[in-house]
Formats: sequence, C-alpha cells, structure tokens
Amino acid sequence: MGATMVERRGRGVWVNANGKRFARGARLAVSEFAAALADTQDESEGEHIVIGALPLSRPFLLPAALARLADERPWARFDIAEGNWRELVEPLRDGAIDIMIGTLRTYEIADLRQISICDDELVIAAGVEHPLAGPDAPDAAALRLYPWILPPKDSPLRGELARLFSDGELPFAPIETGSVMIIGRLLTEGQFLTLLSPSQIALQINAGLLARVGPPLPDTTRRLGMVVRQDWRPTRLQRRFTEILMDLGENPEKQETHSIASHGWV
Repeated sequence: MGATMVERRGRGVWVNANGKRFARGARLAVSEFAAALADTQDESEGEHIVIGALPLSRPFLLPAALARLADERPWARFDIAEGNWRELVEPLRDGAIDIMIGTLRTYEIADLRQISICDDELVIAAGVEHPLAGPDAPDAAALRLYPWILPPKDSPLRGELARLFSDGELPFAPIETGSVMIIGRLLTEGQFLTLLSPSQIALQINAGLLARVGPPLPDTTRRLGMVVRQDWRPTRLQRRFTEILMDLGENPEKQETHSIASHGWV
C-alpha cells in the first residue's frame, strides 16, 4: 500500500488515519459491488435498502414511503437504523447506510449531499379538548395558565420554548421528556401543553386525539429531507424510494422540483 496502516500504542495496535481511510474505501467498495449485482438481477431479487432514520422522519414521512414502496415491490427488503445525526452520519459515509432521512443541517457538508423534501415548523400541541386548542394564537399569559412538558435540556426545542416566553418566566413544567410516545399520552390525559413538530403528531391529529394551539411558531422552520454520499449511485429500488420521498413532501411548492436525474443519479 505504500503507507503505514497501524501504530503500536503501549501493548496494543491501533488503526491510524491511513488505515481508517483504507477501511472506509473497502467497505464502500463492497457496498457498491453488492448494489451493482442487485441491479443486474430481476427486480424481485436482491432488492435492499438500508435507511438511517432521524427522529423527525419516523412518525410520518418514512413509514408512508416504506408502505408505498413495499406495496409496489413486495419482495423488497428494508433495514431501518434509528439514531441521531452523530450516530448515523459515519455509517452513511462508510456505506453501511444507503440514505439518511430527517432534519437537514443548515450548512453544506463537502462529502454529503442534502436534498430538501419539505419544510417543518414547530407548533404548540395539546389534547383535542384543551381549552386553547384551535386556530387562534393565545398570548404568553394564557399559555402560562397551563402546565407544560419540557423538552430535554440539550434539545433545540428547549431554546425555542425560552424564546416563546422571552417576556418573562417560563410556565410551570412538572415533566421533562423527549419521548413523543409519552408526550402524546400525557397531552390526551390532561391539560398539558408542549412544543412539537407537526410531523411528530400527524397521526394523533388525524385520529382526533391531539390538536394544534394557534398557527405554527414564526422563525422555527427546519428543512426535512434526505442525505446521501456525494458519489452515491442508487439502484433502481433506491432511486424509486427517493422519488416516493419527494412525492410525499408535505409542502410540494417548497420541494426541489428537479427529477432524480437532475441530481446526477442516472
């Protein structure tokens, strides 16, 4: 190889930067050979996608895309890896994950391609029978009359909550959790309020269990989309999956209107 791949440290041997680059290249090569072989077979054979699911993709966008593609391609296989950005981005770079779906970064990343699907804005969520549920926007004083569910301390939502009540003290908040499942149940059981993405409670809203309080909060827009490697060449199945994701965007007028071919994937 013409380079040192490992280094001795004490009694152990460690892979150095050269070794890590070689290992990543080898993993990518194996992944791309497997994808190429799958594309040479019949569509019912060897079709496989490994998807990295960030939190905002899990309640609505990803399940909807999976259900639609599974209906079209009954023999396709899907592996879902859940995690946050830090946990999933390196497997994506290694080729262990084909595509990552969720909240996009606000900055460019040299070796990754971020493709916007739709915009997401935060809302105040409550049970459908909550006194404040409805289209009218209550003021901070009215919002302080009810108990709140706090997001985790290191969550961006915590900063948005502080900004919402920047005119004074935070409301009484006896519960702190980031679990959407727990939050949804609490909202239906009492008069709690909290900040959430509409995507996270879309099913509960459609089922008539939860409701929004007022309009989406201003200046809280986040981009929801997919992240792939810059040099990614999808299989037929993977390309179809990206097409379905784009079609399922909640705000079609804000989606990128280019076809998959315009991204250089053919």
